[in-house]
Amino acid sequence: MKVGRSMSTFVRYTTQPAMAVDEWRRHYTQLEVLFVEVEHFEEFMIVIATYVLKNNKAGMVMRVSLGAFLSTSDRATDIFVISNYYKNTELHGQANALLLMVSLSMFGQFCTVFLNYNKKSWCVKLREVLIYLLFLRPAVDAYRVSTNHEDGETLPPLHEMVMNKGCELACESIPGCVLQLYV
Repeated sequence: MKVGRSMSTFVRYTTQPAMAVDEWRRHYTQLEVLFVEVEHFEEFMIVIATYVLKNNKAGMVMRVSLGAFLSTSDRATDIFVISNYYKNTELHGQANALLLMVSLSMFGQFCTVFLNYNKKSWCVKLREVLIYLLFLRPAVDAYRVSTNHEDGETLPPLHEMVMNKGCELACESIPGCVLQLYV
């Protein structure tokens, strides 16, 4: 019973069911007999791990909330760094570059809003743009993903969050990190 119940712990700390089953298998060596001798046991356990991962709201809420906190604090540190760069006359070019990266990221996310919410009213589009401008997008995405907010006319919340994160990574986070390492 103890070994079986521990599966959910391994699932909570990974994002892939196969990885969770592999870790569970390595941690409890007595399971090796089942994995070797019982046909399709590993596939069966992966199905169970997938179910647990999908329906484990606490793990999803924790991961998404932590990501939202880090993304929001990233915006605050970007503003802080840009303002400090502008205080030093030698770093005005770097400040402009970092400001351009942040602006490109926001522009890309605005495009995501207009593509995703093209069937919605202008009021809804304006609300979503204001969420971006007030740097609340990570928190709103976290809330929508953790509550499985469904809207038949837009992308699922997880897909929208992945698109936003991809845009942020490509336009701002990675180039900004390289720039700050250079400075």
